Amino acid sequence: RCSQIEMGNGTLKFYTAPSGGAIAEAVSIDSLGRILYGLTSNFTGAKLQLNLGAGGNAINIFAASNDANAATLDLYKSRGTTPNNYTALQDGDFIGELRFKGTTGSSYVNGAVIQAKVNGTTGSGNDLPTDLIFRLQPDGSGNTGEVFRITSSGKVLVGDGNSVSPSRNLD
Repeated sequence: RCSQIEMGNGTLKFYTAPSGGAIAEAVSIDSLGRILYGLTSNFTGAKLQLNLGAGGNAINIFAASNDANAATLDLYKSRGTTPNNYTALQDGDFIGELRFKGTTGSSYVNGAVIQAKVNGTTGSGNDLPTDLIFRLQPDGSGNTGEVFRITSSGKVLVGDGNSVSPSRNLD
């Protein structure tokens, strides 16, 4: 196996090669601190950009331990400007979002979105009332609309893509 590190023009590039194979860029850090894997230049502006390529369309999180603990993916949100600044969120703030994007032939667009949104006043300690919102894009609409919501009080709201209304409480 072969490996190489290259520094220059404000970037740091890591190259690898399988035994007997050609050396190729594996990962780089650009001049703005963005980590690029499988990409040779910035694509989205995000701090971590992954192009998994054909046959590698998954990111795996393993919890290989002899206990009951789960593998976990945490999304953190604060109104503070640094991770250790615990400025409280406000009613209406979005905590996290998963976007499922596909290409239409000319660009990537949202097909579905799952959002966590603060619904009420946050309190001291562990009080963070949160709704879970599901958005889908109907054929021909060009935008996602809310179709389903679970409120912080346990109500299930079902909608038509434009608005939601109470369906029933979950007891």
